[in-house]
Amino acid sequence: MTSGTLRERLIAGLSSDDRQQLLLAISEELALAGRASYVGTGLAPEAARSSFECFNEIQIVILKQLARLSDARRGYPDDAFLDVMAETAARGCSERLSQALERALQALTRTAK
Repeated sequence: MTSGTLRERLIAGLSSDDRQQLLLAISEELALAGRASYVGTGLAPEAARSSFECFNEIQIVILKQLARLSDARRGYPDDAFLDVMAETAARGCSERLSQALERALQALTRTAK
């Protein structure tokens, strides 16, 4: 899962037997990236709040995708899932979302070996 755009690699991962593992890895990487939103990291309080809200909203989207594993009526089709994450990240955490998604794909690749 090393060639193609980030989106193509994510779609491939979400379409594979590793779907649940990928969603969990994305959630974990985003939670860790969200720590940079803490006030004590040097961000101004308003910037920290905005960044934290961005990460929190994306986590909700991921939880809906995880729920989709047992109930197809929940969550989003994969393309829409990626679009919703990108739209939400545009509120202030796009770069860190991309980095977290790359790390999640790398983690999935490491565990597959």
